[in-house]
Amino acid sequence: MMYRLLGPLEVVRVASTADPAVPSSESQVDLGPRKQRAVLAVLLLNRGRVISTDRLIDALRQDEAPASAMASIQAYISNLRRVLRGESGAASPIVRQPPGQQHPRMGVRHPRRRGSRHRGTGFLERSRSPAPVGTPGR
Repeated sequence: MMYRLLGPLEVVRVASTADPAVPSSESQVDLGPRKQRAVLAVLLLNRGRVISTDRLIDALRQDEAPASAMASIQAYISNLRRVLRGESGAASPIVRQPPGQQHPRMGVRHPRRRGSRHRGTGFLERSRSPAPVGTPGR
């Protein structure tokens, strides 16, 4: 499974073939409504870390959260687990880890190169740091 975070959030299932000469097929996963996709985005951007339910609620709400916010988060997580598991019934990449949720198995992969896990890891950090004087293109 590939998670594409640059641009609109996309999750793609990749079915590889036994013959390396035959290209693998990709099918896009329907992630559901906007807030459900936002929950997955928060988990992906914090891969390997436990994200509290309160933090997920804060990420979705700019104002005071309604009483139903906890139930909504639980429904989004349940739906995402089901969708990411797929027809195979494999284990969901989202796991319950008190006090919240975690997406430990997420690896950023370049869409054209197989096996390049965590390829984009340094981009966000580099974009936040000031460019050295004389760096071209910045």
